[in-house]
Amino acid sequence: MKEFGPLTRSRRWKLRPDLDHGQFHFLKKGHDGEPSRQVTVIVGYSFREAEEYVAVREQLLKGKHAEIVIARRADCTYVDPIREMSDADLRCELSDLALLFRNVNGPIIDVAANIDMIKSSEMV
Repeated sequence: MKEFGPLTRSRRWKLRPDLDHGQFHFLKKGHDGEPSRQVTVIVGYSFREAEEYVAVREQLLKGKHAEIVIARRADCTYVDPIREMSDADLRCELSDLALLFRNVNGPIIDVAANIDMIKSSEMV
């Protein structure tokens, strides 16, 4: 998507990617050169998935990494429960979040604190 270039069929429409928020915009220039119309396309297989992408990204920006890992594993039938995961597995899970949601300039992740929070939530 980031490689998607300008539209060549129309000189009046411009593409502006905003993948940090799970969307991209088509902007139509008016006769005066100013944008006169905007069409926003939400990225995802469904609107629900796109909304979830944006919601998770916002949680990451607030530093809620542990809560996201806990929620991702809460209802999954085919993954190991948190109580059976090692610290290294949890570190991988946290780094997977960083891979899926690149360029999230939220708080610096304190991995040890997040691992402790994740493991203590499983005890409750």
